[in-house]
Parts: sequence; structure tokens; C-alpha cells
Amino acid sequence: MKQELAMHDTLANPGVVSTEPYTAEQAYDIQKVASDYLTGKVDDIDDLSSVRQVNEFLAQMRNLF
Repeated sequence: MKQELAMHDTLANPGVVSTEPYTAEQAYDIQKVASDYLTGKVDDIDDLSSVRQVNEFLAQMRNLF
């Protein structure tokens, strides 16, 4: 519930929204999270805190799958 409220607050008050692509290092970090999730090393993904991160996570999952 706390995560849902935090996401709602983030979406309701976006503040400064970055639209620049992720750096190679940032993309790699998200790819590692996606890989760990797809291989079953982790059951939950708590590191995603913005829609931008979710979109990158899904893109990395598509690349890995």
C-alpha cells in the first residue's frame, strides 16, 4: 500500500521529469534487475520508482527474453 501511495504521489506531482535516455551504466543496472527477475533470483521488484524506469525495465526484459 505504501508503494502504491508513493507511486501515486510521484505521478500526481511529477516535478522535473527527465526525458533523456538512460546512460549505458543505468541501462545495465536495470537489465541486471530484469535478468534476476526472469531467472527467478528475485520475486519482487522494489527498485522501480517511476514510469520511466518501468518502461526501461520492460524494454530490457524484451531484450533479454
